[in-house]
Amino acid sequence: KPILVPKYAVANEESHKGEDFHREEVAEACSAFAVFDGHGGKDFARAAAASDGMLSRFLAQGGTTPAQLSDTAVQDTFWEVDAAIGEELAERGLHGGAVCGVLLVDHAESYACTLAWVGDSTAIVVDMRAKAEYDSGGFLNCGRNALLDATENHSACVAEEKATVERMAAVCKQIRKGAKEAARAAAGMAAAADDGSGSDDEKVSIPGYDGKNFEAPTAEEVAAACAKLGHSASDAEVAHMTRAFAR
Repeated sequence: KPILVPKYAVANEESHKGEDFHREEVAEACSAFAVFDGHGGKDFARAAAASDGMLSRFLAQGGTTPAQLSDTAVQDTFWEVDAAIGEELAERGLHGGAVCGVLLVDHAESYACTLAWVGDSTAIVVDMRAKAEYDSGGFLNCGRNALLDATENHSACVAEEKATVERMAAVCKQIRKGAKEAARAAAGMAAAADDGSGSDDEKVSIPGYDGKNFEAPTAEEVAAACAKLGHSASDAEVAHMTRAFAR
């Protein structure tokens, strides 16, 4: 049975900060391609683009082809790589992250593709067979016919992303408040008067509470904080916030 062989080209213009990396992995039945743009340094992006980084995890999922990967499996891989590299860097006293775009191609029987991204790493899908057009000035313009799809950046400019970050900030604040109240009760201290500012309370030393070292909350604590704030959070949203707070 013949195996389709993907053709691809790679071009990379080094940025002045040196935070851009890419990697390609071509296997017998499936291939993977990725670009990474580091933020807070280049260490995370370099590690994600290494031979044992993100793409190897996608291609080693029990022989599952990219076309069969569920959205959950793709998201889990992003989270796993984020946690593994993040912990490795933290042990070295480094902190940072990366945005990335990943293309998985199943070429065992067809060219089924899975495109996944995080952050403002933009990817576009084009039709290479689109007929070229020329504008009135004689310049080539085939974008209108060739562009099939494009990713939407995950950034604060997107209303949905902005709302998500603001909701997570409120939940985080509620969890911290709950931890402080629990520590007060355990120490036999009276509950703090809530005037909305919290400025006086910040100066009070509470036994068993360290506001600078925030332990990652459990999913139950995240769900309780959402309920306290009146947020109707789905199980998926609670799981997402729990993972994010742990990171």
